[in-house]
Amino acid sequence: IEPICQASLESYLSGEQHMLFFTNPADTTSRVNMTLRMSPDDGISWPTSLVLHAGSAAYSDLVIEDEKMGCLFEAGEENPYERIVFTSVRVK
Repeated sequence: IEPICQASLESYLSGEQHMLFFTNPADTTSRVNMTLRMSPDDGISWPTSLVLHAGSAAYSDLVIEDEKMGCLFEAGEENPYERIVFTSVRVK
């Protein structure tokens, strides 16, 4: 689901396991609920997700290094343009 907003997609190979990571404001109408999703099957399914920010959120960008996923995105309480947030999570 996407409210018309720039999302981010990153491919990651760890040994034999290939994963896709995707971030976007996961709502059908509003730029809210910045969510990181993981697909183990080249985008056929997205069984794993993590909400990074439940409030207003907009454009995001992903980076992976040393088994850590970093996400830089716009976020706020009243609107998504109040601040720039960086958060990271372990890939495994």
